[in-house]
Amino acid sequence: MEEEIHIGKIIKQKFEEMQISITDFAKKINCTSQNVYHIFDSISIDINRLEQISKVLNFDFIKEIYLKQHIFLHPIVFTIKIEITDIQSIEKHKLLIDKLKEIEFLLNEEKKCK
Repeated sequence: MEEEIHIGKIIKQKFEEMQISITDFAKKINCTSQNVYHIFDSISIDINRLEQISKVLNFDFIKEIYLKQHIFLHPIVFTIKIEITDIQSIEKHKLLIDKLKEIEFLLNEEKKCK
């Protein structure tokens, strides 16, 4: 059976390595200190929030945790529908494209190893 990732515990570990206060961290990710503790207890997280946390903690959680540990265990197929309505959406779209290219690269590398 697949081991479930507890993303909150991993975020807390990376947070502790940074040695910043809960208050400063909360401000940097635009939430309250109480919400930070909730994040630490969470087994799942919104992808946009995870991107914010990744930037603040200087750690790519998507690539380092989800992709490296799980993408190769279970092949996935997905479709993404994106509606670009403003400049911020365009930037998020570019980030998503970059992440998808990383996934494609990692999948191709894994296939070479088999």
